[in-house]
Amino acid sequence: MSETTLSLLPPETSGNLTIFLISGPEVWPDANLLTLEEALADNSLVIHETGDVNKLAVENLSSFDVFLQSGDMVKGGLQDRVVSVDLIVPAGSAKIPLKSFCVESGRWHSRVNRATGVENSERFSSATHRVASRDIKYAAMYSNSQSLIWEKVHHFQESLGDSFSRNLRDEQSPTSLQLTLEDEQLEQMVDEHLKKLLPIVENSTQTILGYAFAINGELNSADIYTNSALFRKLWPRLLKASVIESLGRNVNSQHSSQINIKEVQAILDQPRGIKWSKRFVSPRITLRSAETEKVFIQDTCDTDRDGAWFHRNYLAK
Repeated sequence: MSETTLSLLPPETSGNLTIFLISGPEVWPDANLLTLEEALADNSLVIHETGDVNKLAVENLSSFDVFLQSGDMVKGGLQDRVVSVDLIVPAGSAKIPLKSFCVESGRWHSRVNRATGVENSERFSSATHRVASRDIKYAAMYSNSQSLIWEKVHHFQESLGDSFSRNLRDEQSPTSLQLTLEDEQLEQMVDEHLKKLLPIVENSTQTILGYAFAINGELNSADIYTNSALFRKLWPRLLKASVIESLGRNVNSQHSSQINIKEVQAILDQPRGIKWSKRFVSPRITLRSAETEKVFIQDTCDTDRDGAWFHRNYLAK
């Protein structure tokens, strides 16, 4: 995809969060991928516990390929995990390895779910949240450090607690980021922002392929896809994570000005001669990564499509 074909729409704001939708032509219009949330909800995808903190196994029972995105959290098992790499799980596949990190230290046993009873310690029940912190995403995607993830989860729980002037840790598992994000008061406040921002994608007459967002006037990250339908399915969870992160960052009077389109476009434009490093994830997926002065960039490339990227993530430094 040529970078010049992408354009940023005028910003939309809610509180200290600024959203820039990204439009452009679809490069992969015939993609028909299920999301992780969809596939887990109808039991067409099974994520198995392996007893290894950093490795799960995923099995696709459906007749559709399933897209798992780095930063997706899965709830249950012996500990809640975050998916650390993008992956397309082929339709009807047997168990394949899935790299993950723990976002809940200390638990290594089944947990009681208040709504459904004892959770299955051998598999994961849902994927309703994404990691809502740039620092945790960096630790999972680039530093590959379990200890750093635990540290950043702790810090993010602290920052949310400061914003709400109370402890948001769940007494059942105080280290669980998943349970913190399920806090009732937090969810109510998130819903207020979602009511304002969710419709901006549906109401747009353009082909929306992704978004960038800033908190307190500073670019946080951006995600771009080559299929608009896939982005639209992912949009609610992506936006929810952005809103939660903004709620954990009290408005800073020194950094509360609004970022403008030209600033965002300049950050997303890639310099000539950028140096990429490649990492093999599966027979189908290769990740290529690079960095500029201001951002880390990661492309998810599909060998079934001659190595073309279909998801690009920017993470601000």
